[in-house]
Amino acid sequence: MTSDILFDTVPDANNNFLGKITLNRPQALNALNGDMFFHLEEKLKAWAKDDLIKAVLIRSNCEKAFSAGGDLRAIYDNRDQPASVISAYFCAEYDINRIIFHFPKPYIALTQGITMGGGVGISLHGSHCIAAPNLRWAMPETMIGFFPDVGTAYYLSRIPDFYGVYLALTGHIITAAEACQLQLMKYVIQKDKFDALEKTLIDTCFYSHDATTVSAILASFSECVKTKSLPNAEEIKNCFCFETVEKIIDALKKLDTQWSNETVQQLEKASPTSLKVTLKHLQQSKNQTFDEIIAVDFCIARGMLAHDDFFEGIRAAIIDKDKTPRWKPAALIAVAEKDTHSYFSV
Repeated sequence: MTSDILFDTVPDANNNFLGKITLNRPQALNALNGDMFFHLEEKLKAWAKDDLIKAVLIRSNCEKAFSAGGDLRAIYDNRDQPASVISAYFCAEYDINRIIFHFPKPYIALTQGITMGGGVGISLHGSHCIAAPNLRWAMPETMIGFFPDVGTAYYLSRIPDFYGVYLALTGHIITAAEACQLQLMKYVIQKDKFDALEKTLIDTCFYSHDATTVSAILASFSECVKTKSLPNAEEIKNCFCFETVEKIIDALKKLDTQWSNETVQQLEKASPTSLKVTLKHLQQSKNQTFDEIIAVDFCIARGMLAHDDFFEGIRAAIIDKDKTPRWKPAALIAVAEKDTHSYFSV
């Protein structure tokens, strides 16, 4: 039986090793399941302590995706299990996000195609995050009754001019060039150069503290990204600056352009509860450390597991695919402030 995640160690001339991780579940766009988290955490902890491991490289064997995110179908199938059983999945995932964020060696993620949700969590937090030009990056969780988790609030809350708020609330998909402009990615490298890049990382002798050499190698493969204005940046700055979702939508309606009207339509598809929880999470994340944010992520996730919207969102998007979730409550006005606050209580 083929494993959903593969591990290898490849030596250089000094007998120091590159630890290689390959996501190996192409039939599910590398959706991350509990077993993958278990093995990933075990290996990363061991490699962090192993003086012979000079760096870690993670990549995908799937042409269409690095990883589409967590295994939502499995979460849905276990919906009748006690909340403690399902929440263990998120506990394991967030532990890995924390390990990667604090990983003491170069952690190089080669992302391409669909990179969303949990796939962002195992790539973005590393020291060197690389995108192929075909990257499709997003955190679309509000559309399934959840919230942008896996520590992404640390970054999204710090993106200037409320662009991160826009991405978090709408789930808008961005390109590799846009991800670089937003400093979510450091390099854009053609996918057909990934193998040569991996070989260079293996063959080049360096030590685990030498992130500068890794950066130089990646820069030598990287292509120049032409800087241009982010799409609708001024409109986003003026509309997503407000402290409530209702005021954001009002500003978009007053703007009354094709883009603003389409954005309103997108927000109206999302879970009202998810929108309010997400906005509050980003607002308070600006002044929190990564570890504080990931702890809040787990608190919110446990709350979402006890709420109808998450499983209903998965049903509508993935199980029945009718694209008509029945949110409870169905309107923003019905989501009381005390209900929003309850997701942040231990």
